[in-house]
Amino acid sequence: MKRLTTLLVSLGLVLTLGFATAQDDPGTILEVAQNTEQLSTLVDAVTAADLDEVLAGEEVLTVFAPTNEAFSAISEDQLSSLLEDQNAMIQIVGYHVLPGRFTSEELLSVNTATSLQSGELTFAVDDNGNITVNGANIVSADITASNGVVHLIDTVLMPDTMSDGGSDDGGMDSGSDDSGSDDSSNDDSDGGEGN
Repeated sequence: MKRLTTLLVSLGLVLTLGFATAQDDPGTILEVAQNTEQLSTLVDAVTAADLDEVLAGEEVLTVFAPTNEAFSAISEDQLSSLLEDQNAMIQIVGYHVLPGRFTSEELLSVNTATSLQSGELTFAVDDNGNITVNGANIVSADITASNGVVHLIDTVLMPDTMSDGGSDDGGMDSGSDDSGSDDSSNDDSDGGEGN
């Protein structure tokens, strides 16, 4: 009986340590998105933009991740067309990414910030303390990743360059996470060297 008890305690310890290790390493932003069912369309967009390495890299980032429901507001034909246009996807995905780690608490004191796509994001807080980014509601905040943080939003943000009909890449390099951003409002402690 003592041997069985020891075995069960040991097994429990192994399972607990394994669970703790899994919780300690949430994975990169890309892995978090890939493991979040409601972000499957965003993962498709990241792949279409060839920005996988950026979101899986070492640079610390904040991603405002539109949910599948947010993408459903775009017609299927338009979304399909966008997913086939790599330059458009670079602009759209890059517009949802900030250099540095911004938790929801930190966002309370940020008015504007420049995205990797070089577009301006504007933050506001409503009377109930809910944070919005360019009018999109943050519906789930502070999802930790090894290389940053993810906030789920209820709207796909479209950069101003998209409404002009342009589809240049906004200065983003899909093969590198070295964006050259000059966002000095947050400390990017790991230097963000490119992959």
